[in-house]
Order: sequence, then structure tokens, then C-alpha cells
Amino acid sequence: MDEGALITAIREVLRGELGAVRVVAPDTLREGTYRGIPDERAYSLAQVAPRFHVEVPAPIRTGALGPSTANLVLYEVSPRVVLTHAAPHPDGEASVALRYDLTATALEHARIVVDALTWPGNLASTLAAEATGLRSQCLIEDPPHPEPERRWDRRLLRTELRFRGYLLATKAVA
Repeated sequence: MDEGALITAIREVLRGELGAVRVVAPDTLREGTYRGIPDERAYSLAQVAPRFHVEVPAPIRTGALGPSTANLVLYEVSPRVVLTHAAPHPDGEASVALRYDLTATALEHARIVVDALTWPGNLASTLAAEATGLRSQCLIEDPPHPEPERRWDRRLLRTELRFRGYLLATKAVA
């Protein structure tokens, strides 16, 4: 099992390159941030366009622990998508309205991402036709209703979206 195809498919959907229904429009989001990026750099990148990064921790085999004699094994994956938006300067009356607008935009982008990644078929394969192995060919939002992390002092607004899905892998039995 290689979760690389799943990561690639998620990135392609978020860049607006992949998906049939409830797609992300091209150039809505861009890659370029990562966990641990300095706030100043994240702000600089997000000024150009909202940014995203994808994290997929190691899959966990489902079912009973111990040796498996079956040739099909189901793994649970827990992808996370973090959206980063640049916020206005924290001072002044105009910035208050801009912060509300930015929060609304961030929540709209979160909804677009959730809609795209949870639609059956959007994550069936990569653009290169590499199958993801994802059951139902989509993810499940887990938990729903993200709340943006408002870091007005750092001029950033980050929204972490969590998902769950299941990968079916074929294992050798001999």
C-alpha cells in the first residue's frame, strides 16, 4: 500500500486540477505552506493567494491486532488540510470589517475543500490515473464544522480540516 497516490490526488483536487463534481476552481488555493513555517513567510505567501498544505499521518490497519492471514487489508487514514489566509493589519476600524470578511472567506474556502474531498469519485485516482485505493473514492469530514484559528497579531487566519478515509490494500499471503 502506498498512500502517495492519495496525497497526490488530494493536492490535485485542491489545486483545481482534478475532480468531476463540487470541484475547487483553479487558482482558488495555492500550495506553499507547511506545518512549522515561520508566520512571516506564511503571511507573505498568503497575501498573494490563500495557501494550503496536506498532511497524511501513517495509515492504521483496522480490525483485530496481530497477524493477518487475509490478502485484503483495510487501513484507516486521517488526512488533514490546513488553509492559511493573510489577515489585514490588526488596528483601525476598517480592519474590523475586513477581519469579518476574511473569516467568511476562510469558512467559504473550507466548505469548498470539504465539498470537493467528500464527493464520491473525486479521489478515485490521480491525474496520472494512479488509483488511490480509497474506499468510496472520497473522504469523510471528521469532525465537521472547523473553526478558523484567528491570529490577528500575526496577521494570519488558519483553518485545519480533518478527514477520515479507508484504503484497501492487497497483501501477499505466500
